[in-house]
Amino acid sequence: MSGMGRFDFGGLTARIERAVKEVGAERLVLDPLDGLFVGFGDPSEVRRALHGMSRALRPLKVTTVLTAERVEDYGPLTRFGVEEFVADNLVVLRNALSEERRRRTLEVVKFRGYQHRKGEFPFIIDPLTGVEVVPFSAMESEPEAAAERVSLGAPELDQMCGGGVFRDSVVLVTGATGTGKTLLAAQFVQAGLNAGDRALFLSFEESTAQIVRNVSSWGMDFATPMRAERLRMVSRYPERMGLEDLLVEIKREVEHFQLTRIAIDSMTALEHNAPPRAFREFGVGLSGYLKRRGVAVLLTTTLETLTGGESATGVALSSVADSIITLRYVDVEGQLRRGILVVKLRGQKHDRAIHEYDITDRGIRILEPFTGIGGILSGRASVIGDKV
Repeated sequence: MSGMGRFDFGGLTARIERAVKEVGAERLVLDPLDGLFVGFGDPSEVRRALHGMSRALRPLKVTTVLTAERVEDYGPLTRFGVEEFVADNLVVLRNALSEERRRRTLEVVKFRGYQHRKGEFPFIIDPLTGVEVVPFSAMESEPEAAAERVSLGAPELDQMCGGGVFRDSVVLVTGATGTGKTLLAAQFVQAGLNAGDRALFLSFEESTAQIVRNVSSWGMDFATPMRAERLRMVSRYPERMGLEDLLVEIKREVEHFQLTRIAIDSMTALEHNAPPRAFREFGVGLSGYLKRRGVAVLLTTTLETLTGGESATGVALSSVADSIITLRYVDVEGQLRRGILVVKLRGQKHDRAIHEYDITDRGIRILEPFTGIGGILSGRASVIGDKV
């Protein structure tokens, strides 16, 4: 302490040593460290005291965790600027404010003698499990690719995809409002139930009661498999939860109910309530986890314009999607029609034509390809031949 001489930690270390031996402890926590040095004005005194404490604790052969406060999230690593040099390992926790939202992250800054992953990783504080780190990055170990094909819920669409999509596929469906994205997601789930899958329908735009009512008008019964616990219906408000919490919730649903098929409607609602980087990381982490589990997943996103002219994929999710299907309104001589196109199908041949489709009381019915019409994707459809 400045002007008071050096502080002797001999008494404290003796009490710690006695307590460790009494209970046979293998781990020791000092929380917080700052309380021991509150009166120190010279960082060299803090460093000297810490070295002395470290020498006294090592013979006890216990794993010691010291906690310390920081003044700011992205300022100095420690309050006195010397603590990190004494410790073997240094883990920094942050709770930074970004775009009006707090986001907890964990960074392993120092891990003496071992290789470790660099950068910040989100974490949540869960009432059941405590601190749970969420590694959003892609899985380093590649899972074995699935050879089984599954149905998308519309026979004609399966045919356009060469017989369906692989079991571990991430399917992205894009389209303007009212084009039938939720309907296609429901048919995807229904196809899984018909095949014996256990499914999850996660909605960010409609309540469970609304979805069950709406799909019944298309001839699908979701209430019965829900009672049998073969179908999980979950509705969430994206404004009230972080992406880290959502990913942990999805993982728990998958593992607890042994789910093999998931539809998420819509990712756009999440994107509007998250920073771009966080949303991108969420998409990568979600797809990596579900691929490793062999879960077929369909995601929907909403295009802003009715008849096209904007990207059908979006930067954040297009690279993680194995299949991209776009639904478009087509304005032909004052008549509004609908078109469906398989934009991407990773590793498979697929139909490249834009097919017309109808929404009926039995779901989506895909018709023949448009002929004699150009400019559909650009939003400027025009007749270029005699046949429409």
